[in-house]
Amino acid sequence: MKNSKLVLLLGSTSVKKVNALKNAAKSIFINNEEIEVKSYEVESMINSQPIGYEENLQGAINRLENTKLKHINSNKDQKDLNYDYVVGIESGLVKVENKWLQTKDNPDPFQWIDIAFIVIEHKESGMRVVEQSASLEFPNLSLEKAKTMGFYKYVAGDFIERILKEEGVNCENLDSKDPHSFMTDNLFPRLKIIQNAIEIAFSRFIVKQRTKV
Repeated sequence: MKNSKLVLLLGSTSVKKVNALKNAAKSIFINNEEIEVKSYEVESMINSQPIGYEENLQGAINRLENTKLKHINSNKDQKDLNYDYVVGIESGLVKVENKWLQTKDNPDPFQWIDIAFIVIEHKESGMRVVEQSASLEFPNLSLEKAKTMGFYKYVAGDFIERILKEEGVNCENLDSKDPHSFMTDNLFPRLKIIQNAIEIAFSRFIVKQRTKV
């Protein structure tokens, strides 16, 4: 039997994130006739380019909490406050030491890993889930350049194309907002990576509601 409309709040107006959320919900909540995503432009209250697990996770949480506030303030007549889940998504970088990759040609023992944190809250139960996306290594040179110029206002994608072009790499199909696609030969665009993480998060709600695990 089909259920009524599922309403999701999202702390971002990014088309990629909106589509990732809607696609993920459709694949998990197959009994819902309609899925509506209400997207809000909210502040993450962290650097433009988050660094480390803690800052990245905090950005996602801030987006979720700010989305709830903006939803209330945008519906002061109290007629359209209902929703089922609220979602915060924040992508960031983690620098890890990996001496296994260290060679004469590559003396730097560190690598930069891009991840996204997904935080979701179910309104009715108050239940919360945190999930992390699959990670992707980004070019060290691009990241070190971005760090030098300031992560507080620049993001890694702004520099990847510039650095690769300087090295003679054809970047015709590189989107600075989705370097994931270019870096994986178009097999794993950012939308797909984030969608998969959201699907895992939603599936956790199903198990939690059934088993409390």
